[in-house]
Amino acid sequence: MSSDNTAAGIPLEELLEYAHSKGFGYPTAEPWARIYSAIKRKTGGSNWTFPKFANPLILGGAIAFPHDKEKRFATQIYWTHKNGGYETIQRLILRLKDEDWDGFGFTDDSSPIPLNTIKQEYADWLGVNRYPERRPYTLDELFPSEK
Repeated sequence: MSSDNTAAGIPLEELLEYAHSKGFGYPTAEPWARIYSAIKRKTGGSNWTFPKFANPLILGGAIAFPHDKEKRFATQIYWTHKNGGYETIQRLILRLKDEDWDGFGFTDDSSPIPLNTIKQEYADWLGVNRYPERRPYTLDELFPSEK
């Protein structure tokens, strides 16, 4: 990433691809906690604001799978894109050293998490029911009669 792109701002998709290219796609615990704190300060966020800025998967979430951590970090980036603080998270991500990324040096041929998946995760944070509710089962469905 050139400094020209940094000054002008990087589109969301490019920042997500950049994060994915770094190791497992999310920072180690300490840098991630610093990013989280900076965004909460920048946006005035707390656990009582809506939409809630979800916690990083460190400490209690440290046992989560790397894919889940990458999805959480990508959704945090998307959250800032929608709710403010995108310039801040972009600046902080681009300032991370290589050793600040979990799994740095790990090469992965997979593509970044699709933006549609990130949007679905964000909808979950908002409490949006993405799937139509199914009507209750009928007795005939639960106990089909033999014919």
